[in-house]
Amino acid sequence: MSAEFLERCFGVSVPHDVAVWFGWCNGIAYHPNQTQDEAALVPGYEPLTAEESAALRGEYPEDPVLGSRWFPVLGTGGGDFYAVTENRETKCSPVVSVMIG
Repeated sequence: MSAEFLERCFGVSVPHDVAVWFGWCNGIAYHPNQTQDEAALVPGYEPLTAEESAALRGEYPEDPVLGSRWFPVLGTGGGDFYAVTENRETKCSPVVSVMIG
């Protein structure tokens, strides 16, 4: 994934860690008879494509807890997800778990 492609997907520039993630893993390939456990990177959570991530991010604009600089990377069929957040002060990219409800 190029930085330009990711910026088009998200509408903003992405942190370096996010660009590296999507460069390494942009979703999963589905195969016949594949189980969720075979597709999951973390039990129950599958890697999202950049497009899926951007769509999910659009459902939580300016979230008061997540802020505006967060990028989903893993998701479940039920709507829970893990997201990379950007802390510009510390230059860290903490990963947070977001659960529906």
